Amino acid sequence: MENSNKGLKMKRILIQTMVALLTFSNFDVVSQTIIWQTTSYSLSGNVNTIHIGPNGWLYAGSYSEGVFVSSDKGNSWIAKNNGLANLQIFAFLNVKDTIFLGSLEGIYRSNDFGNSWEPSNNGLTDTYINALAITRDQKLLAGTLYSGLFISTDFGRSWRQMQNDFKNKSVNCILAKSDGFVFVGTTSGLYRATQMFDFWGKVDADFKNNTNINTIALDSSGNIYAGTNNGKIYRSTNNGVNWIQVYESANNSIYKIVVSPQNVIYAATYGKGVLRSKTGTDWEEVNDGLFNQLTTSIVALSSREFFVATWGNGVFYGKEFEISTFVEGEFCTNNEVPVDYLVTFNFNQDNYFIAQLSDNNGKFTNPVEIGRIQSTTSGTIICKIPNNITTGILYRIRVVSTSPPIVGADNRKNIRIYKNLSPVVSGKASVCQNDIEIYSGSVKPGVISVWTVDNGEILNIDTANNTITIQWNQVGMGKIKLFQTLQDGKCSDSTIISIKVNPRPEKPTIYRKGFVLYSSSKTGNQWYLFDNPISGATADSLPVSEPGLYYVQVTNEFGCKSEMSDPFDFYYNSVESEQDKITIVPNPANSTIKIILPDNPIGITIYDLFGNQQINIYNLFGTTSPITVDISSLPNGTYFVVLQTVTGNFYKKIIISR
Repeated sequence: MENSNKGLKMKRILIQTMVALLTFSNFDVVSQTIIWQTTSYSLSGNVNTIHIGPNGWLYAGSYSEGVFVSSDKGNSWIAKNNGLANLQIFAFLNVKDTIFLGSLEGIYRSNDFGNSWEPSNNGLTDTYINALAITRDQKLLAGTLYSGLFISTDFGRSWRQMQNDFKNKSVNCILAKSDGFVFVGTTSGLYRATQMFDFWGKVDADFKNNTNINTIALDSSGNIYAGTNNGKIYRSTNNGVNWIQVYESANNSIYKIVVSPQNVIYAATYGKGVLRSKTGTDWEEVNDGLFNQLTTSIVALSSREFFVATWGNGVFYGKEFEISTFVEGEFCTNNEVPVDYLVTFNFNQDNYFIAQLSDNNGKFTNPVEIGRIQSTTSGTIICKIPNNITTGILYRIRVVSTSPPIVGADNRKNIRIYKNLSPVVSGKASVCQNDIEIYSGSVKPGVISVWTVDNGEILNIDTANNTITIQWNQVGMGKIKLFQTLQDGKCSDSTIISIKVNPRPEKPTIYRKGFVLYSSSKTGNQWYLFDNPISGATADSLPVSEPGLYYVQVTNEFGCKSEMSDPFDFYYNSVESEQDKITIVPNPANSTIKIILPDNPIGITIYDLFGNQQINIYNLFGTTSPITVDISSLPNGTYFVVLQTVTGNFYKKIIISR
């Protein structure tokens, strides 16, 4: 048989190529798949179980031809039946470098990796062995067809039947956990005990009538999976106390569940081929190339390679092709984007990896190609976002291959794409010298703004609202530049606006002729009484009809306003030539003032600069001069004292300073 395997190895290479071509041309493109092909034809027919020995070799237990061993991942198989009295093999178990197997006629052990076998049946009253396991404290367990569970405490030299509720039942599978708990699946229920085996409890209440348990497995998170003979898979997250059904396929028995080194769960089913679940709750068929889906057992290697036993076509070999995409951040259209991808196996020489962009909802119904590279292995695709892509925040990127045609998982993170950054600045384009103006820039999440100004002083930058406060200096032209870039620097853009800085009019002065006030400016005037503009008073002169403080302000043709003029104190009917007839001391004053009265005084009124009356004294007829006035209630500041007499009014400015 060894000589024939050399030719069969060559045949397998040809078959491998043919199956690959058939697979790649006849199956739809898939997201992640295992592509199967038959192993050497030296192992065919019905295979009950597949196993990885302590030396890393494959061991297949056939239904009628005994044990087959492969040291080259199934390229060749060699029968290893020396010492076996029966060639129906149902179970294997590694105990350090020793291999145990269960057959129709008892348990055998090999200390030379299967080259020879010796019986290990002392004490066994039922030699139909379905399952083998080893506990945390190195006890060996054997599940039989008719007599329940047997235990060995001396490395298989002797066995005794365990006394429990299933001692007369068929044991299909055994799970011995590292925490000491042991689960046993039988044709009539699931049982649990600690390694002391002092009490066995039935833990299948949630299974209802689905209690023919074929297989049980444990993942790295502590979840337990049980597969039934009628096509159901259950999961427990609390050590078997409760179970939920996570899969069902009527009349397709679940014969074997395994957990890969990557903590992915796989199930060999009789009719649905191989199932896979990354979550333990969502299951999918991964059967590309597996033309016989009557599977009985499966093993998973750390290299993402698999072997599955079938009923009728021996053992199949599978490789899990997967493409993972890595890219995140924010990008602008027409900018380059490096997309990293990782593959689990080398692809064919004519393969292209293609980066695709989803729509703004993360859907790949009509993906957009943004870059490609011819390669067989992991790498980086330099991509470019097309200009016609609209702004959005829910884009995804994935990488697909052409040979074999695999669609990789997307990058699993939303990507923000901008229709270029196109920064915009809003604010006045024509200002006046020394104006203080606020300008706002476009605000986009994840974008950094940098402001620069010519011919202006930056007083404040509000980064939260992206505004800038500027005081414009010299008459002429100024500029504002807004530069924007994404936080990761993957794209940037800028805009510049020009600002015209206009001159202000000179500060006007006021002079008086009679009852008319005049501005030094011929145009652009606006007159004020106290702090209120006088409606329609825009000429260079203003007839005055009431006393008060008058101001004038000039606006030029650019809309720029001058400083307000100094106030002009005008009191109607005042006697300008006799202002010196009113004497007030002290001035500046503190709490009181003395006013030397002229002849025939009537009253005294004190106003603030806004024309508000503060103090009013009437009926001064016959009052002896000087008169003392209490001003202690007035705050510091400038005031006007108006003295009313029979011949006219007199006024004088005083200052209160404490």
